[in-house]
Amino acid sequence: FNDTIAKVSEIVEMEGRIFIPPYDDPKVIAGQGTIGLEIMEDLYDVDNVIVPIGGGGLIAGIAVAIKSINPTIRVIGV
Repeated sequence: FNDTIAKVSEIVEMEGRIFIPPYDDPKVIAGQGTIGLEIMEDLYDVDNVIVPIGGGGLIAGIAVAIKSINPTIRVIGV
């Protein structure tokens, strides 16, 4: 992973590109939280939400959104 980040940093520097962190950027996590809002719109009375885990940003965003609306829902990472 560190080698990948180093290479990406090099490309960003050389080509003037933008790097969007996949899991630890507050704006990305907030964007991912919109999935949680959609779940709550469609399935308000759900008891559990199962979310895949990679870097953790997706489940963080979804959990914050869902728990802010209904703190009794369990968000389960797999």
